Amino acid sequence: MENLNSKVLKKDRHSKGGMLAQRFAQKPEVTLEDCVLGIDLGGTNVRAGLVKNGTLLQKVSQRINRAGTADEILQQIFAVTDPFMKGQTVREHAHNNMLNIKREGFLKGNSDPLMKREIAKSMECGAGSQIIPTPEATFPGCRVEAIGVGVPSVVDTQQGIVYDVQHIPSWKEVHLKEILETRYEVPVSINNDANAFTLGEYYFGAGRCMWEINKGSPSDAKAAADTAYDRGEHTLSNRDTKMYDSRQATLESKLRNKPKKDRSLVGLTIGTGVGCGLMLKGALFEGARCGAGEFGAIAYLDRNLEYYASGSFFRNVYKIDGDIAFLAAQNGESWALEAFETLGGHIGSLIKTVLYALDPDQIVLGGSVAASWQFFEKTMRHSISGFDFPSALASVKILPSVLSDSAILGAASLAIG
Repeated sequence: MENLNSKVLKKDRHSKGGMLAQRFAQKPEVTLEDCVLGIDLGGTNVRAGLVKNGTLLQKVSQRINRAGTADEILQQIFAVTDPFMKGQTVREHAHNNMLNIKREGFLKGNSDPLMKREIAKSMECGAGSQIIPTPEATFPGCRVEAIGVGVPSVVDTQQGIVYDVQHIPSWKEVHLKEILETRYEVPVSINNDANAFTLGEYYFGAGRCMWEINKGSPSDAKAAADTAYDRGEHTLSNRDTKMYDSRQATLESKLRNKPKKDRSLVGLTIGTGVGCGLMLKGALFEGARCGAGEFGAIAYLDRNLEYYASGSFFRNVYKIDGDIAFLAAQNGESWALEAFETLGGHIGSLIKTVLYALDPDQIVLGGSVAASWQFFEKTMRHSISGFDFPSALASVKILPSVLSDSAILGAASLAIG
């Protein structure tokens, strides 16, 4: 049976796609005040969230079958995004029946009973145009006006085509923008997931120094937080500070604390692999083919940096999952603590490579490995201390992301004019 992506590849590219593009061009520009759906596709999970005024209103996450076919992965994306399109037309191709995918695989681990029910409903949609019911847990009057997607791959950002998606072998060439625009009939923006993460950090996280002191007025908190950042006092162990929760931070506070346009921030997503996004002098730098910043592919020791400086390090070297090593380190097991110390040295080498190439103001580490910051920070910084230009190193802030939804927020920002 012909799958959805194959149909998109074969059909006249100037018919439906051209009509949609013309229609979207006539619509008002999407702004921060509009509801936007941000989608973060990783090698393990797909996450989607509803964003308005720079605030994440609601999100859902599901594991994906990375070994699935291209069309199966698409169906898994639809399963988490359809419920957010509450009452908006979702156009199903006749051959796409979500019952082909085991329901329990989608629903397992979803703790929100309302969203579980809506996902189950969306999976039972048959052929033809389907109206996805409004989840009671969503926000009234919040119609999705645009979609932004971060994908771990090289992306043709103009056409919205993703190529050779990391850790999803079946996604060699997927016309994701056209597929989603045809299905949901709203404009869609696609970019590399590390770029999306970096945009999220730049506008909503580390780039705005969004730290709040537990005591004092908001203005005092901001001033003290800025001072703490200037001094480099931004580690997770600083009990006097905490990250703004994305649901609590107001648009007004964000606009007061815009990142400076002459500043540069590098976002490193360290999970199954290594991704990198570059905000240079206030602008996202993608390269000619959205492939800039692939530092993980640089030769290192007998492999490359990604082999040793990512979460795959534990599988590659110790033949165990990183989650097991993390739990063991939390329990104080010496072998795990030593493993993370070794990982820290490799991550330090990765960061030194970034420093030599880009000389940024800030480097923010995200991804699953960032959660184990306390176990590798010391050896990471020891490795970085060998940088050849110590005076330059002294002014660079290197810190972990504590904005858990930066990738979703960044993906949503892709769609905002």
